[in-house]
Amino acid sequence: MKEKTQKELLQELDRLMRRLSEIVERDFAILSPQQFNWKPSPKSWSIGECLDHLNIISGYYIAPLEQVLKKARRAQKPKVEYYKAGIIGKRFVQGVQLNEENQLGLKMKSPKAYQPSQSQYVPASIIQRYLADQDKFRIFLADAQGIDINRYKVSIAIFPLIKLRLGDMLRFLIYHNERHIVQAQRVQHQIDFPR
Repeated sequence: MKEKTQKELLQELDRLMRRLSEIVERDFAILSPQQFNWKPSPKSWSIGECLDHLNIISGYYIAPLEQVLKKARRAQKPKVEYYKAGIIGKRFVQGVQLNEENQLGLKMKSPKAYQPSQSQYVPASIIQRYLADQDKFRIFLADAQGIDINRYKVSIAIFPLIKLRLGDMLRFLIYHNERHIVQAQRVQHQIDFPR
């Protein structure tokens, strides 16, 4: 990743979040329950399961991100201009980020606690929660403009003793979102997808 200012990075992440929310509203909100819950194979996730997984992850991170941002605003520490990825954060981001061909770099199995909670979903309720959570994350991105995203850290869900820089965590979460939205799009474009 070429060197970016913190402002450039946060704006780039905000644009990506807007695009992902637009995809969900445009492509998935119109689906029938049968389409939303259809799986290409028994071990694959449906569109509903992809979105439920993202809702579970968002639900875990909303409170810690709110706390870190609140602490950072209170501290009023000087902000550096450039974003700098941490060593661990860079690895986590690389693990979820899509490559130039929109392909997954690594295949990973989600820990059981973060896997979809059921197999049949009501599309509107899952989508409403997804969009509401994304609105909160966009507020976090706006709030982060005024602080040093290299200084403050957030624990990761699967290994709470490991903390990522706030900038790395925001990148990880948003690229993780992109990964599963693309996965859901692939489900929708399967030949056997119900029409």
